[in-house]
Amino acid sequence: MRFIRFIIAALAATACMHANPANAQTEVSGKYLITYRVYCIPTATFNVEPGSVGGYVNDVNLGVNNAALQFNMVLADFNAAKLKVSFTGFNEAGNVMLTQITGAYPSNSGSPFQESAATGKTGYSTTPTSLTIGNQTFHALFGQVDKNSVANYITFQGIFADQNGDSCSEQGEAARQ
Repeated sequence: MRFIRFIIAALAATACMHANPANAQTEVSGKYLITYRVYCIPTATFNVEPGSVGGYVNDVNLGVNNAALQFNMVLADFNAAKLKVSFTGFNEAGNVMLTQITGAYPSNSGSPFQESAATGKTGYSTTPTSLTIGNQTFHALFGQVDKNSVANYITFQGIFADQNGDSCSEQGEAARQ
């Protein structure tokens, strides 16, 4: 029994040595592989025309994003001295639903998934519980913090409105290289 208590105490002490206190400033510095996802919920509009049997739908508009979904992977280089981050990688984006209207006024909407390059440079900052990249602030958890207060692992998420006013959720992970 004494041995089990010793093991539990040793594990707790090890966890404390690797944990970052909630009030400690964590730095993000160096190169990180980042994967993140973005999902936007559109506002659907249905135009109903009156008819002899209660009406019919003659138009469906799922908004500009039509439930946009993005998958991204980038290599980001965080410069802690300048609080700048540059990144390069790939973005896959498309719509969750592709619509097709048949009948007198046929139309299609939505985009299948397409891949594109993702590159850029912007500012960033951190607090003990957040990561801000550009003008987007995320709730963040920083893990495997080293003796210099640099996080080796980050998980982040946030909710925001896109340029069309649609509600979006973004979440991701970053691993220091």
